[in-house]
Amino acid sequence: MLKLREKKKKSCKMNPSSVSLKGAVIVHFILTIWASMSGGFLPESYIYMNMFVLLIGVFAIVMNESVDAVFMFLFFHCFTMIQDIIFLGIFEPIGHDFFERPDVVGRSKNLYRFSLGMCIVNLILKPVTAILLYRIWQDRQGHAFDLPFNIPGIPGMGNQHDSKYENIDQSVPSSNYVETASAPRGIDDPHVTP
Repeated sequence: MLKLREKKKKSCKMNPSSVSLKGAVIVHFILTIWASMSGGFLPESYIYMNMFVLLIGVFAIVMNESVDAVFMFLFFHCFTMIQDIIFLGIFEPIGHDFFERPDVVGRSKNLYRFSLGMCIVNLILKPVTAILLYRIWQDRQGHAFDLPFNIPGIPGMGNQHDSKYENIDQSVPSSNYVETASAPRGIDDPHVTP
C-alpha cells in the first residue's frame, strides 16, 4: 500500500518541462481547431497534419523520459511550420477571392477572417514552441541549454556569465607552482637549506 502511495506521489509531480510541453500541445490544439472552422478555406490535410503532430506531442508527454519522442515532435513541428506557410500562400488568395465578395453573407466572411487569424497566430507561435521543444529535448538528453546570445532578465536563456552563482564544475586554472611534500624532520635533524 505504501509503494502505491509513493508511485502516486511520483506520478503527480510535474516538472517545468512537462508543464511547458502540455501547454504547447493544448495551445496549438485549440488554435488548429479554430483555424479549421471555416470550411473551404484550408484543405483537410491542414487539420490532419497538425493533429498528427499534436498526437506525437501527446506521446512525448506520456513518455516523459523519452528523448526520441520529443525529437520526433520537434522535427515534425518544424515541418508543419513550412507546410503552414505553403498552405497560407496557396489557399489564402483562393479563400479571399471566395469569401470577400460583396454577395457573401457577413457570417461567412467573419468566420473566414477568424480562421485566417487563428491560422496566422498558430504559425507565429510555432517558432517559439520549437525553441521550447529544443530546450526540452536538450534537457532530456542531459545537456544544458544555452543560447549564443544573452536575454537579460531571463535565467537559463543565454550566457551564464551574469550568474550570481559560481560554477564548481569548471576547471580551476593551474599555476606553474607545484607544492611538494617533504619528509618530516625530527628535533635532532639538522636544518638543511636547499
